[in-house]
Amino acid sequence: MTEEQVQFLERSAGTLSVYLDHPELLRGDDEKLRETLGNLRTILELAYDRELIFADEQPAGPSLQVTMKSDEVSGIQRGIKARSVSGATHINVEQTGKRIAKGGEMTGIEIDGPIG
Repeated sequence: MTEEQVQFLERSAGTLSVYLDHPELLRGDDEKLRETLGNLRTILELAYDRELIFADEQPAGPSLQVTMKSDEVSGIQRGIKARSVSGATHINVEQTGKRIAKGGEMTGIEIDGPIG
């Protein structure tokens, strides 16, 4: 995170604490609050590298999450193999391989076709 983002988070904590102490101040048409929360959401999504979905929202598109941890890979280990990806798709592949043997392959995503 940048220094500016950290400072924004610190300022937001103070700003939002007013609403915690005085929930009667919450209004759906409070543009300043909506802007603050939107900026806060953006920073958190960047920090955690994932989209934040609230109860009344639908994700932007399909979401694929693959986590693979291997002590040794001697053949082919692939997180996702697809012919194509269409529409808004969020893909996150996390791989950890301690040792990749000669001829071994660890591939996060293999897409044999168009994306989108």
